[in-house]
Amino acid sequence: MAGKKGKKSKGGETEKKGTDVPSEREIAARIELDKLNEELSSVKMEVDRLRKENEWLKDEANRTKMESHEYLQYMSRKTQKRQSTIAALNEKNSQELGDINKDRQAIVDQYEKRKNELRNMLDTKEAEYAQATRDLQDLAEYRHIRLEQEGEIKHLEAEVERLKIEHAETLQQMKSNFLKEKVCHEEEAEMKIKQPLSPMLDEPQE
Repeated sequence: MAGKKGKKSKGGETEKKGTDVPSEREIAARIELDKLNEELSSVKMEVDRLRKENEWLKDEANRTKMESHEYLQYMSRKTQKRQSTIAALNEKNSQELGDINKDRQAIVDQYEKRKNELRNMLDTKEAEYAQATRDLQDLAEYRHIRLEQEGEIKHLEAEVERLKIEHAETLQQMKSNFLKEKVCHEEEAEMKIKQPLSPMLDEPQE
């Protein structure tokens, strides 16, 4: 019906009517932009989830460090009365440190895998966005959308880089702290083993 009315109207009116109807190219471009906006939102949510996961990881590392420190203090007091438990304690500490290193490596591998997936996703979205930008160069009404998406992509890239640096620093600090605690405990245990038995024999019976 709209086509027939266009034929009956004058040439100038028909031309004006045609400019009000979006072309197939414009419709396809709008659909693609909506899709890109949704996917960019999903990527931003994923980056936020990774940030929260990294914060949880730091909290867990601090909690593990505190628990390990309290445990070593408790076992150190026990060795004053029963030196025979030192060998078992060292074995347990070595096992715990090995487990922590395995868990840390697993977390690092998982983080690196997810980071690469996110980077690939960003590269794909950037390529799609570049194509959409080329398609919309002559559509001034979508210029502000292009600028907004460029800003979001730059922000997302900066956030990924920040998470990478922060995570690397956290893992390095964890490793350093655990190694220091291990050396300190081994030195303390060795000193207690070398102490003469007489002070222990002179202690009042509980």
